Amino acid sequence: MIVPVFWKSYHQETPNRGYWDMGIIEHIFSKEIWNPVGDYEFEHHDDFDSVFDYGIVVIPARYHAKDIDQINSDLAKLRWCILILAGDEEATFPVEKINHPRIKTYVMTPNFDRHKSVDGFLGDGWPPDAPELIKVAGLVNKSIDWFFAGQITHTRRQQCKKALVSIKKDKKYTGHLVETEKFTEGLPHQEYYNYMASAKVAPCPSGPETPDTFRFYEALESGCVPIADDKTRKDDKRTNYWRKLFGDDIPFPVITDWRKLKGVMVNMIDRYPAINNKIFAWWQLKKRELAYQITDDINYLAETESITDDLKDLITVLIPTSPIINHPDTSMIEETISTIRERLPNSEIILMIDGVRDEQKKFKSQYDEYVRRLLWGTNFVWHNVVPLFFEEHKHQAAMTREALKLARTPTIMFVEHDAPLCQEIPFKNLIETVRSGEANMIRLHHEALILDVHKHMMLDKQPITIHGIPLVRTSQWSQRPHVASTEFYRQMIDKYFEAGDKTMIEDIVHSPLMESYKILGKAGWNNWKVWIYAPEGDMKRSYHTDGRGAEPKYKMFVKGKMI
Repeated sequence: MIVPVFWKSYHQETPNRGYWDMGIIEHIFSKEIWNPVGDYEFEHHDDFDSVFDYGIVVIPARYHAKDIDQINSDLAKLRWCILILAGDEEATFPVEKINHPRIKTYVMTPNFDRHKSVDGFLGDGWPPDAPELIKVAGLVNKSIDWFFAGQITHTRRQQCKKALVSIKKDKKYTGHLVETEKFTEGLPHQEYYNYMASAKVAPCPSGPETPDTFRFYEALESGCVPIADDKTRKDDKRTNYWRKLFGDDIPFPVITDWRKLKGVMVNMIDRYPAINNKIFAWWQLKKRELAYQITDDINYLAETESITDDLKDLITVLIPTSPIINHPDTSMIEETISTIRERLPNSEIILMIDGVRDEQKKFKSQYDEYVRRLLWGTNFVWHNVVPLFFEEHKHQAAMTREALKLARTPTIMFVEHDAPLCQEIPFKNLIETVRSGEANMIRLHHEALILDVHKHMMLDKQPITIHGIPLVRTSQWSQRPHVASTEFYRQMIDKYFEAGDKTMIEDIVHSPLMESYKILGKAGWNNWKVWIYAPEGDMKRSYHTDGRGAEPKYKMFVKGKMI
């Protein structure tokens, strides 16, 4: 289904599009933020088109506070609509007067006292050119501790500047302070983003009307720690703006008294890069969440879902990664992702980034740097790859439990970070077989043939053709790359793993599958329905780059015991 986006202005002197705070909206519609499962195609219009009786309406709201009657009249032409009110941080637009029977309304830079009945909120976002210029700045060593460039136009910014001047006198911390005369008349854009990309921390004092600013999102996009403001120039009371906007899980610091800036800043600098990684990963998940919020609202309002046979809408890839000896080098996981993208160019990839276990503390600093590089890749290099970041060691099963909560496709593919794919893989046939219920899991073999030592775990001497592909039933579970039913995987994790377990999946699930077949025969196997893809000739469809190397396999924590 095509969803029209009507960029509407009711005044000739007022552009309908192109404002800085529309950058985040533009990136949602272009799918640069995220390409959701079951996404829609967006078609842009400067005015209402009689071809469509539904759509998304974007209005630069501060210029249209007196046009509410005309807006309601035009919205009445639409069977359903999403209304996005941009550019009204003064909260002058009477959103409470919008009248439509089937509508979802979004407000940018909300005033939470006035916008209590609004369905969704968008922050200020970044200028349209910011992501590309930050990408040009590149993944650099964060050589300065802090950076601020902007106007000092009100008390909150004056207090922030005073604190920064004091901190600058302390030679222990490197920083760059640039006071600009007017909005957009400071550093050239590329130079500004070069500084932002090089900084560990970015103080973000309040905007003129709300605590929100472009700087906050530019810092997030650059992998900086934004120090957000919780007050405005107009009111000395706490606003709780950021928790109301993002929820209680915000990982970045929020300041109420700029005299305490040094303590907050030093705490963040001392935790670099781990705290930056946590915040950067959180932000990328939030952007994905925002793209899905729009998609879900379209589904709700249209009373339908976008259904396609595109692989993107059928399979999600889960990749766990954890500390290994060759970090911070990312070449191993880059190779794995590259082989996936050759075969699944747009499918969501959920990158499960484990914490560091006690036995591997020696790898902590190099792993933190590896994660920093990885997060740059998920934000700027790979499309539709989202990081699921764990501060503490969780291990494979616990991470997978959380990743499955994000999966929106009927099937998943599990690929360990050192198990790239190879040769042609008939994903549509594999997925069709799983969706039919004839298989719960289909393994991609990592050997050219089934070894003699493993043949006793096979139920078939010859492959069986199902949905056009040759398969062999097996009672052997392996965590090497496989395609599986998402629901089966959820049930399997819930059944065999407790919430606190820290373990590999294969080490726990291998025995129940074997025992089920051993005791009940084919009826026992039927509870699992695990197959191996067995094409004629060379069966090998993945290989191993041996991430662990000489590192030993450590004990796991299962059901309250170390094993």
